[in-house]
Amino acid sequence: MLVIVRHLHDAKNNKFLRKNNIMDETTRKITFFFDDFTVAFATFDGSRVASKFTFPYLARDRDGNSTVFHDQAALANYFQRYLDTYRDTGCVQCQYSELHIQELGKEAAMASVCWTLRDVAKATVLQWHESYVLNTALSVPLAFASIDHA
Repeated sequence: MLVIVRHLHDAKNNKFLRKNNIMDETTRKITFFFDDFTVAFATFDGSRVASKFTFPYLARDRDGNSTVFHDQAALANYFQRYLDTYRDTGCVQCQYSELHIQELGKEAAMASVCWTLRDVAKATVLQWHESYVLNTALSVPLAFASIDHA
């Protein structure tokens, strides 16, 4: 089943616009994952962001480099470097849009989003697409792989 949920979330103001009000349980869980991810991002705390992932976790960046993380501390440091860079470039919030969900059996799903990082004037600082493979068998999904892409 492919589900497309289009909405934009503003973590700073904790509000979002959703165009599709009908959601099944998997879609609800994954939407919560991304809503909470924007809240975690707004803390600029690598440990808080890392709590959205399980281990081992595979990250593949836009340049095709893959990194496997085996523990919370290493992943928190990885995210902290990104968060510090984003804050140094003037980013104060992140939003996601274009949520596409593809269920992968009963216990996993792939979810793709477009991330937009914004400054205090709400201007776009950075934008990219990223896909996540999520364990949806848990009460709160956790990602075990992600890939950045155009």
